[in-house]
Amino acid sequence: MKIYLKFFLLAIVTSALLSACGSTKMAKTPEQKVATNRGVKLEKEECEELALKESENWRASGVGMSAKEIAAVQLAEHSAKGELARQLEESIFRLFGGIESLGNKNPIRLSNLRIICRNTYLQKDGAYIVYVCIEMSENGLSNIYKELIGDVPIDYSYKQFKTEMEKAREEYRNGQ
Repeated sequence: MKIYLKFFLLAIVTSALLSACGSTKMAKTPEQKVATNRGVKLEKEECEELALKESENWRASGVGMSAKEIAAVQLAEHSAKGELARQLEESIFRLFGGIESLGNKNPIRLSNLRIICRNTYLQKDGAYIVYVCIEMSENGLSNIYKELIGDVPIDYSYKQFKTEMEKAREEYRNGQ
């Protein structure tokens, strides 16, 4: 009977040890638990990062996807131009503080734009994804100023307009 009891106790201790060794998962730290709940952090594409960098000129990025590369490029360029126009219109609206004539105004005509970054990716299914970053030079902002002079009572010089637009751009970037 003593042999059976020793064998039984040995079996219980062995099973307890084996089950404890089989579950050697380390406890997660609070930071690991939070990171697990958030998911995988995705990096921004190069052109998107370039659009967000500090610059003297106005920048915006866009993305386009299509089965044809040229169509994807055109979609990305239109997307970037739309984003740039949205930035400018919002900044001008903030600058002039709710002038009603701006709400009824024709869309801003963008000029002096150049593509400063373009990356094309070919997907497994044959579709193209294109990222672009466009930049508007100071001449483009000058043209917008000239366009606004006829529609809005601007009572300060181009230098003051440019300074105020730079402040509005920073507010726009910080608000995003």
